[in-house]
Formats: sequence, C-alpha cells, structure tokens
Amino acid sequence: MSAFFRKNIQPNIIELEEYGDAFLGIKNYGSLLKPDPKDTFDKGMFASSSKEYELQKKILGSQFHCVVTNPPYMGGKGMNAQLGDFVKANYPDSKSDLFAVFMERCLELTCKQGFMAMINQHSWMFLSSYEKLRIKVIENHRIDTMVHLGARAFEEIGGEVVQSVAFVLERRK
Repeated sequence: MSAFFRKNIQPNIIELEEYGDAFLGIKNYGSLLKPDPKDTFDKGMFASSSKEYELQKKILGSQFHCVVTNPPYMGGKGMNAQLGDFVKANYPDSKSDLFAVFMERCLELTCKQGFMAMINQHSWMFLSSYEKLRIKVIENHRIDTMVHLGARAFEEIGGEVVQSVAFVLERRK
C-alpha cells in the first residue's frame, strides 16, 4: 500500500456560500463565479463567516498547477434563465454546454505551464458551435495528451450514450 494512504489525511472541503454581493448567485453558478480580489465582506454581525468568505475568495480567485475534473453536462436548454444569461455573458465561446464552459473556467484556474485534465463529451472537437473554443485551445495551450474514448467509455448516463474524450492541456498563455 502506498505511503500516501498511511498518512492521516484530513480532507479540506468547503461548501460554496453566498457571502454578500461578491458571491451572489454562487449556488447557481458554482465555481464559474470569479471573485473580484478587491471585494471585501462586511465583518460586522457576520464576523464568524469572514474566515470562510476569505477562503472561498482565495480558492476561486487563485490559480493552480493542476486542475482535474469531470465537469457537469448541461446544454443551454437545461439551464435556468440566470445561469444561461451568466454563461452567455462570461463564456460566449463555450456557452452551448456547461462541460465546455468548465473547460474555459478550469484553464483560467490553471497557472501558466500548469496542466488541466478533463473527461467530457467529444462534441467540442467537431461541432461548429465550439469552433471559437477550439481555436482558443489550439492558439493558447498545448495538448499534452488526448484519448478519444468514443461511445462506450461509460455505459449509459441518464439513458444516453455519451461520446467521450479525455485530455490533458498545458496552459501556455
């Protein structure tokens, strides 16, 4: 057994909370929301929450050497009005599905020369609605590894056969 699993590891898990205006809508937008580094939280009667606010702001406002995820899949028709408007305004090149939006957001969370790994639907590689996203990826990043898994990587998800691709991108710009 690996020495890693013998260590007393404490998980560091937080629940995203709506702290003031800076995180208004976070229950809907999740980690797509980008905090303004200049924002502050009223420490008055909410003093017990200011530590959590600062941690949430630090996590969502930082960059990491490695970002790995299996993002949510949700087309524009499945999004509520607020999420749909948010995605269109902030991620116009990937707005067709949340998995593609998370590709962009995860690259924002990755530091230069860091790596972002993901498994998602393969449609971003082919559909015209993702052309700008593909151009961004090709012009600004390096594809380190890509495996086109096809239709049977996962059996049925929600009654649909999902065509999948797993990849690792190195952030260049």
